[in-house]
Amino acid sequence: MIAGLGVVGYQRIAAQQATDGEPTETAVVRRGTLLVTADATGSLAPQAEVSLSFSSGGRVDEVLVEEGQVVETGQPLARLETDDLALQMAQTEVGLAAAEAQLAQLLPPPRSRRKSPFMRPTCRRCKPR
Repeated sequence: MIAGLGVVGYQRIAAQQATDGEPTETAVVRRGTLLVTADATGSLAPQAEVSLSFSSGGRVDEVLVEEGQVVETGQPLARLETDDLALQMAQTEVGLAAAEAQLAQLLPPPRSRRKSPFMRPTCRRCKPR
């Protein structure tokens, strides 16, 4: 009986000390998805940054990729307008044709490789045909 009273007394004192401290919160355990959100401030930097340039200047005619799209090495990203280049090409071709015509006027006419019936043989043993 004394042992039983000692156990009951100990439980009451322990329970009283637990309620005198900080309040405790209890919850029912259950399975589910844990959602956690975090707010933060700072700056973001890309893993790699690449400068892009065209081999010649001009206006962009068409962009071939979307922002954020993954691209491969050598894949065209944009096209430039070619109207000015086509005009320059046509003018250059006209200039080339004119230069070729002038050259043809300066050069002697090509020799004919056919033998003329009036040509003499170059050696004494050769007989005319």
